[in-house]
Amino acid sequence: MIILDNFLTNPTLGGTIVKRIPAEESFSRLPAPRDYYRGTGRPPFPVPENIVLFYRGGVFDPFFLNESYSWSHHRYVAVFNFAEPLQVLLEEDIIRIGEHECLLILPHQYHRFINDHQRHLSLAFVTFTLGETVYFENMHDTVFRFGEDAEETLETVVHDYRGGEARILPYRAALLLIQAFRKGEDHPGLLNPMDIRGGSHEMIIRIIRAVRGDRSAAIGDISRALGYSESYMRSRFKRKMGVPLGRFILEMRLARAKQALLETDDSISRIADSCGWGSLYAFSRSFRNHCTMSPSEYRRAVRLNPRAGESKRFVQAAPK
Repeated sequence: MIILDNFLTNPTLGGTIVKRIPAEESFSRLPAPRDYYRGTGRPPFPVPENIVLFYRGGVFDPFFLNESYSWSHHRYVAVFNFAEPLQVLLEEDIIRIGEHECLLILPHQYHRFINDHQRHLSLAFVTFTLGETVYFENMHDTVFRFGEDAEETLETVVHDYRGGEARILPYRAALLLIQAFRKGEDHPGLLNPMDIRGGSHEMIIRIIRAVRGDRSAAIGDISRALGYSESYMRSRFKRKMGVPLGRFILEMRLARAKQALLETDDSISRIADSCGWGSLYAFSRSFRNHCTMSPSEYRRAVRLNPRAGESKRFVQAAPK
C-alpha cells in the first residue's frame, strides 16, 4: 500500500483510490504508545467561568471608560488593545499597553485608564472568574503582544458568547488566555521613571504615592506636601483620570480594605485603621454606602461564595 497526499492506493484493487480525511491521516502516522496508561496533558489553570465580554471604542473618554465597570472587584480582566497606546493606572504604577498588546488585571487590583490625548480607542474586554490558581500571579505589571492565533480565537470567543455556546465558551476562553499570555511575548509594561519625571504623569504618580504613604491624609495636606495649589491639583487630576481626586482617594481606600477583608484575618477595626478611616463606625458606614453591605457581611459572603459579589444584591455602588 502506498500513501500519496491523503489518498490511499491499493494496486491489488485495480488502482482504487480512497480519499483519507486529515484527521484519519494524522492518526495513521502516530507511533504506538510506549505506555497505554500514562499519557500527557494537564491544564495549567481552571477553565474561566462567568464570562462577560464588552468593547470600548471611538474617542477616548476617561469619564465613560472608567465608569463602565467597577474599579475594584474579584474578577480577572483581560484587556486587548487594537489601537494606539494607552496608559492604565494599576495600583500605584502606570502601565503602557501598546497596539496589539494585552494586559491581565488580577482580582482586587485597583485600575483606571488615563487620559493621555489618545485620538482613537479600541479595547476588547474579556472578564471572568477562576478557581483557585497561582498561574497568573507572576504577571503583575506585564503586558503581552498577542498574535494572529489569539486574534482568531478572540473572534471565535465572541461568536460563542453571542451564540449562547455556554458549554464551549469556557474552554475557548482558556485557549485564548494560553495564546495571549505566554512567555516570550511579554515585556514589563511599567513606564520608565525618566518618561514620568517632568512629564504629564509625574503629578499623578506623586499624588498616588502620597495617598499610599498616608491613607488618612486630606487633600489639603497632600497639596501642601507636594507643592501644588489645591485647585490646580484637583482640576488637573480630574482631567487626566476622569474622576475627582476625593473620590479617587476613597476608591483606593475601599479597594485596599476589600482586599484585606478577603486575604487576611485582621479584625475589622484594624483594617479600618490601616486603610485610613478614623473609626470603625466611619469605615462601616462608608463601606456599606458603597458596597451595599457591611465589611463583615462582605468578607463572609465572598469567602463562602466568590460569585456572591457578582449578584445584584451585592452590586457595588460607585463612590460619589
